[in-house]
Amino acid sequence: MRSMRLFYSNPECTSGQMVIASPDSHYKILHFHHGGLDKLAQLFEQWTAIKAKSVKDGSPSPLPDRHLLICQPAVSKSELDPEDGLYDMVSWDLWKSYKNADGTIDDSNTIRKAIFFASMEPSLRKEIWPFLLRVYPWQSTIEQRETIRNDLFLGYQNLRRKAQKKSTGSSKQNWISIENTIVKDVIRTDRRNPFYSGDDNPNVETMKNILLHYAAAYPLVNYIQGMSDLLAPLLSTIRNETDTYWCFAGLMQHTVFSSSPRGNENLMEMNLACWARYRTSYFHLFVCVSIISIYGNDVIVQQLPHDEILLYFSSLAMHMDARLVLKKIDGLNNYLLAFIKNDLYREVL
Repeated sequence: MRSMRLFYSNPECTSGQMVIASPDSHYKILHFHHGGLDKLAQLFEQWTAIKAKSVKDGSPSPLPDRHLLICQPAVSKSELDPEDGLYDMVSWDLWKSYKNADGTIDDSNTIRKAIFFASMEPSLRKEIWPFLLRVYPWQSTIEQRETIRNDLFLGYQNLRRKAQKKSTGSSKQNWISIENTIVKDVIRTDRRNPFYSGDDNPNVETMKNILLHYAAAYPLVNYIQGMSDLLAPLLSTIRNETDTYWCFAGLMQHTVFSSSPRGNENLMEMNLACWARYRTSYFHLFVCVSIISIYGNDVIVQQLPHDEILLYFSSLAMHMDARLVLKKIDGLNNYLLAFIKNDLYREVL
């Protein structure tokens, strides 16, 4: 055995993963979902202390050298955004208080800031997501949004006809290949969600249709494996094919595409913070920097080789503390803005 690494995934430091690396770079990841990892860590730390004393006394252990790392991610108060914790989750009452009589929303910046810092009640997603994904302008009236919705419905019907033509035209074989790829993906997407479970589920067929129509509308993008994972939470929340399509199109046009882990409520909070576009449209870059900042210290200290760096971050997938990552992102955002302001101030002087 070459190394052992323990990664805590909860604030109590009881659950997480243990990664064991063999001398020939084979890895085994053991997941502790219901506690016990802290007890194991105590045993390993005792063993490490005994081994260190043995070496110090001139009696090296006959066992091969091992490296034990225990990772306990944290963000100090000095790293947090000064506004962190000042905002409450967006509720129906708060949402209504920002809407004028005609349905317009003047102070969208404050709403987006609250979503960025504190998310929103799940029951609000269906109403607010179309604003975050730029289907509706924030300052549009109720009547204007109804007109937009009708126009988008007609536009979606045109896409439906366009997709049907592709299935019978000269590019029929290529289109069949695209359709087969989409079908293979959608039948495996979010199957634990009752909205998509069971055989011959019409919601799965709706998901397929949306992805086909998107491929017809954007042939250069076409379909990329993993898009169904991004679409699934939209459809299960909005529950209307046309409205979901335009939200999905807005998501794809204004965010960097990446395949999303399934069934993770914390991931939804990450998406909402990204969609809010508060302070930056490059939220995805802050996500990367935040993860590296919180979890990457050992990569530098231990000078890990490329294969271990890949393992290091791959083993954290779907087990990182999303709230901690978001808090770090807020702090990084604030730090960068302060740096830019100070730099501009010096230029003026």
